[in-house]
Amino acid sequence: MVMQGIAGTYGENDKRTTGRMLDRLRHRGPGRKTIHVDAKATIGGVAFGRRLAVAEEKGVAVAGDIALFNRDELAKRYLGEAPDEYTDDDLLLSMYLKSGPRMFRLLEGGFAVAVSDRGRAVLARDQYGLKPLYISRDKKAGAFSSEIKSQVLHGVDFVPFPPGKVFVAGKGVGSAGPAPHTARVRMRDSSTTSRRIREAVLEAVESIRGPEGSFNVLLSGGLDSSVVAASAAKVAGRLETACVGTEGSMDMPMASRVAEMIGSRHREKVYDIDEML
Repeated sequence: MVMQGIAGTYGENDKRTTGRMLDRLRHRGPGRKTIHVDAKATIGGVAFGRRLAVAEEKGVAVAGDIALFNRDELAKRYLGEAPDEYTDDDLLLSMYLKSGPRMFRLLEGGFAVAVSDRGRAVLARDQYGLKPLYISRDKKAGAFSSEIKSQVLHGVDFVPFPPGKVFVAGKGVGSAGPAPHTARVRMRDSSTTSRRIREAVLEAVESIRGPEGSFNVLLSGGLDSSVVAASAAKVAGRLETACVGTEGSMDMPMASRVAEMIGSRHREKVYDIDEML
């Protein structure tokens, strides 16, 4: 999966500004910028794009910065027998045409998505804020972008897009709602608490297993990354860990100890201040 950049205007189909905003995001995508423009007199229209292609069909266009964990599951549901090759945008376009903004509650993973629904902008961000997104304060007209240095080109005050929310131009922000099958673990005593946390962590790590069951973990030796790495060691077909830090950092020896305990293929990189800058 590649990092992707999206940007655009709503309530105004400002293609020029959108193009300038996307130029600031050239590092967030391998391709040329693609811009979709849809003018609608009653609501001012929308112009948006990203550093990859934009999916379009039946007056609806979709572009996003997306990393879904349940991609294949959704593809089988919305694309039938999932084709060998399809993009995340193809999937989300099909979902939106069938379910509208309600589709966002079905997405697991990180996403910042822009939709042009016959000239009306619809924006959404994942509930944990894993993918960055900024938006103007005005619900009728403004701009949005993946990064601050792109967003400032619009010249209007803006805020971070709230995680777990959906924005519809002209109407404002509403909740995407939790996924229907989101686990709600009720802790009753210490023994079941530890067991259920263990099961939940293992299940979460297994759900993002890469090709051939492989994992690559950035391991600092601290509690969070060590728990994730140890969990990956239990479900991985192949596990590689890496630690980066400055000379004398406690991260290096701690990460090395964890890597030895879980049996990962471990690499280290020591850098100085000049390299970091």
